[in-house]
Amino acid sequence: MEWLLLTVGLVLCGVSCFYFLKANECACANAKHCKKPIDFYWIAAISSAVLALSLCCLAFHSQLGSLIWLVMMAGCFSGASWAGVRRSKRKCQKRMTKPTNDLLTNG
Repeated sequence: MEWLLLTVGLVLCGVSCFYFLKANECACANAKHCKKPIDFYWIAAISSAVLALSLCCLAFHSQLGSLIWLVMMAGCFSGASWAGVRRSKRKCQKRMTKPTNDLLTNG
């Protein structure tokens, strides 16, 4: 039973991280046109994190559960940060090769 609660908590940590990043992306990209989705993303991120915390505390009692929740959230956010760094490097590499392709195709 504890492993099932922990697995659902881990999934909810990932969902919380995803919605947090979507809220930040929406706020940075479309600051004027994106008021309602930001509210939805923030509420989804916070409620997923709180639900994950409560499941972890239910599975392993309050002290150990909150420690496990912190480790899971840190893991999710570090994975998202690492993926963002890789994505930005990939975009930079595509931008650097694009002028060469434009020269070759007279475009």
